[in-house]
Amino acid sequence: EKAKNIKGDKPIVRLWFREEKKIEFPYEIGERVEACYKGEWYPGDLLQLQDADEHGRFTVLCDEDKEKPSKPSTMVKLIRRMKLKENEGDIVIHWRPVGELYADMQLGDPGLKFVRSRICQLMYERRRTDGSWIRKLKVRDWKDFEAGDQLDCLDTEHNWLAATVSEVKEGKIYIHFNGYSSRWDEWVSTDSDRLAKPGTKCKERGRVDDDDGWSSGLGRNGNGYRGSVGLRNLGNTCFMNSTLQCMNATPSLVDFFVDGDFTAEINPDAYKSH
Repeated sequence: EKAKNIKGDKPIVRLWFREEKKIEFPYEIGERVEACYKGEWYPGDLLQLQDADEHGRFTVLCDEDKEKPSKPSTMVKLIRRMKLKENEGDIVIHWRPVGELYADMQLGDPGLKFVRSRICQLMYERRRTDGSWIRKLKVRDWKDFEAGDQLDCLDTEHNWLAATVSEVKEGKIYIHFNGYSSRWDEWVSTDSDRLAKPGTKCKERGRVDDDDGWSSGLGRNGNGYRGSVGLRNLGNTCFMNSTLQCMNATPSLVDFFVDGDFTAEINPDAYKSH
């Protein structure tokens, strides 16, 4: 209550959110891994990384295929190490600042959009009676990138889009465009002019993929959210259009085709295949 009585326009509390990050290490060619194919795990050697495939798949030579004359490789989206590195998989907890609350603000105000964009644990910090804060706020330069950082990025079609940093390496970052398929992910140099502070080039932030894999966001070649705009009826095509809208608004089905996963289900030897 004493903190609320401080005169002036200073914020009365600061909000922090609990961020949990799993320690992960990038894969390297030649590593021993297990590939997930149709729900089963197969040990083998990693031949090619995701960024070398247009559909974002790993290439693995499974042990059971090594004795075959053609040595067929397997392309999958999901792999895991057969032996974890030290500390890999451990959870590191950080408290990140969300924003400052003034006496007339609510959690839905524009300055605190993050609070209503995801489910997380929040901690509020009151000022001391002398007006100072208890926790020290370390200000990090926006180009001191970390995995999970938000920013604006110019895509290959010269559109500024909201993006998330997925991985950081020396001199470059791996970018995921919020609301888009992972097929558009790419490496961008940290000193590239294609990068900008979040919200400076792209006002529409889109939605970051949720933990359960569901996603929504801007269409690749247009404005608006996927599934929010219907199709124009031509005569009595409303039944077909409603079905297409349902299919388009089902992320798991859309990603199945957009990411190229359907190719693993094609049987080229079937007499009815095309």
